[in-house]
Amino acid sequence: MREVNDGGEMEMTYVIYLIDSIGEEFFITQEDEPVRVNAHSDQNPLVVNSLFQLSTQLSRLRKKYSSTCQLFALEYGEFLERKEQ
Repeated sequence: MREVNDGGEMEMTYVIYLIDSIGEEFFITQEDEPVRVNAHSDQNPLVVNSLFQLSTQLSRLRKKYSSTCQLFALEYGEFLERKEQ
C-alpha cells in the first residue's frame, strides 16, 4: 500500500514475512508470533511504514528466529494477495 505523507514523500507499508527451512510461509504478528499465511486467522500482521522501522524490526527478529529462516519485508498489497490464495 502506498501513501503520500504530508511532506509529499511516498510511503510504503510492509508486512514482516518469514519463510522457514521447509518453505512454509508465515507473517509475523504484532506479538512477534509466526502465523501461516494460508491459515484463517484474525491476528494482525506486524506492519511497518518506513525503511528505518523495517530495518529495526528485521534486525530484532533475526535474533529471535533460526538462521535457517528467511525474514524479509513484503509490500502490504502483495501480502494480501498471497493471503487470499
